[in-house]
Amino acid sequence: MLHFPSTSTSARVAKRADVDKLNELLGDDVWAFSNCRVDAANRPVAELDWLFYNTKLGSVMLSEWKRYPDTVAEAKDRGHKWKLRNGSLQPNPLEQVDKQLEALRWVLREKVLPRFFPDHDGHTVKIMESVYCPQIDRETVKDRTQFGKMFGSIEELCASVNTLNSPSPLLVGDMTLVLELAETLAGLFRCAIPDGLEEAAVWEHNPKESARFWKESRRIHSQIAALHQEMARLIEDEFAPRRSTPAVKPDEPSPAKTPVIKASEDGTTFIMKQVSAHLAGVDGNFEDFEERLGRALHAILVGLPPGSWIKFPTIGSAVAPFLGTEKLRTILGAALWEWSLKTAKRHGLSAEVDDSRLNIRIVDGHKPL
Repeated sequence: MLHFPSTSTSARVAKRADVDKLNELLGDDVWAFSNCRVDAANRPVAELDWLFYNTKLGSVMLSEWKRYPDTVAEAKDRGHKWKLRNGSLQPNPLEQVDKQLEALRWVLREKVLPRFFPDHDGHTVKIMESVYCPQIDRETVKDRTQFGKMFGSIEELCASVNTLNSPSPLLVGDMTLVLELAETLAGLFRCAIPDGLEEAAVWEHNPKESARFWKESRRIHSQIAALHQEMARLIEDEFAPRRSTPAVKPDEPSPAKTPVIKASEDGTTFIMKQVSAHLAGVDGNFEDFEERLGRALHAILVGLPPGSWIKFPTIGSAVAPFLGTEKLRTILGAALWEWSLKTAKRHGLSAEVDDSRLNIRIVDGHKPL
């Protein structure tokens, strides 16, 4: 993601761990504004915890983040307070989002839409309201809300942001206005412009002219060259028998007995076990982390029936305990979806990622490329 942090000295600062997690799960097509302060005419200053703008889909999500001293027992819709397991009642965060939304709509209608989205007005723009609260768990009784969503994990939140479609998407028609839009929003929300904004904008809309494209390409190819000899030995040792007899079924659990990751909790357990087994003993030493995770990814891909979608957020959750203060994207040198495609190819597997970049699967069975 591209993070626009608050510049207001009176605003709260987003937790580093939260920012790192969001950065891992969201792509650069998502602009994330944290701890915004929005000034709207005849209204008190609105403080927004997070505002997500998916530039690829043109969708916007306003998100209130809440942390409570105990688990949420009852998460009610508007008009009722939330109840914690200890019996205490808390103001309804959905109602807080409603008040923030009024200010946000005014700013968009008066300051943003006429310049960047002239085909829209304040009535056609759809903004998703949401609340993220890590104290929401499986035992929480959640009301069916008329508007908005409630998330108990960052993974769920990011999955929604990455795939959120809007009936009236805010898509910039003139690509020369992308940087101006970012600067305008940053100014209105009292946020800083992130490093790499210009490169990311060019990458998204004209990758052949992006300096980042060539820089990343050279770095990745150098890395592959350095690992080529060792990877070749590993692949030869592990996969030579399968390549010599294409018709032989994989040695991993047979498709008939393997759960489908999309619908089965056992699939999540399988992923967790594979990642834990391969990353055991890392203990802060990331020298061979990428190689270990590559083996885990291969085991996961071939251990499931052909065509089963495997969720990147699930893999990310399984890897997180082994990262410490490190960022997965930094270790891999690329987004998880991009690295996974290249790793699958190096292991002789034909794989594909869906349009949301949240899932990967084997195509054409386990047929090598």
